Amino acid sequence: MKLTTILVSSFLAVILPACAKQQSVGTENTSRPQLSDSISPTPSPLSPSSTPLTSEIKFVSKSVNEQVPDFYRIEVEYPQIKGLASKHARTFNRWVEKSVLRDVSEFRALEKAAMKIDKRKSWPIEEALTISYDVILANKNLISIKFIHTVMALGQTHPIDYPVPVNYDLRNGKFLKLGDLFKPKANYLKIFSKFCSNELRSKYKEQLWPGDGIEPKADNYQNWNLTTEGIMISFDEYQVGPHSMGQPVVIIPYSILKDLIAHSSAVKTLLKNIS
Repeated sequence: MKLTTILVSSFLAVILPACAKQQSVGTENTSRPQLSDSISPTPSPLSPSSTPLTSEIKFVSKSVNEQVPDFYRIEVEYPQIKGLASKHARTFNRWVEKSVLRDVSEFRALEKAAMKIDKRKSWPIEEALTISYDVILANKNLISIKFIHTVMALGQTHPIDYPVPVNYDLRNGKFLKLGDLFKPKANYLKIFSKFCSNELRSKYKEQLWPGDGIEPKADNYQNWNLTTEGIMISFDEYQVGPHSMGQPVVIIPYSILKDLIAHSSAVKTLLKNIS
């Protein structure tokens, strides 16, 4: 997982100098994590896309807020379906909560381990884990959530942001993989690659890096969400260009994918208005 890789790098950045220098013991000032529920705010538009965010399902936001002054901070929000008693809704809620809290636990454990080894009174920067989310699509059939993880750690010149998508077939109680949407042996990645390449080149021109970040490989298109218009691809920082490009977003229209989509696909309900 991306978070684990980043956290291990951060952990090593702290403990290696500490082990070498054998610094003196400092103090720890810890605060307990706070869990709270709040009504989910209206999702904010995702730049640079003008994707209409559709939500027929109500959500409550749960949060985790924890700070150890001068060392680390955790600010996390995640959604829970409200007012829907189906077993599939409960499965979604449990899975999302477990997944997010696992990331929080991993971050906290590595930070506390580093604090025990590197026993100075404070660190040069406050390390942080922030998790937020956008509801991209939510109706009686499908839920598509885009989480944004932001990690700040020693050794970084700026926070690292990366998307974590969750696409859920609410009708059948199934978390979707990209391949679930298409006919067997459909070469959808080739269409993804060609469309994204054209879109990114027209928008970013010389900023776009030559390389394999847009090639028709599954790893390049693992950050995807369902929208009313098409499949939204979110690229990681540095995947297709420099930090100044941020995290480019491209929506691949259903109109160019419809012949490849499986008859039993969960997204069939989104194709009704596609000619």
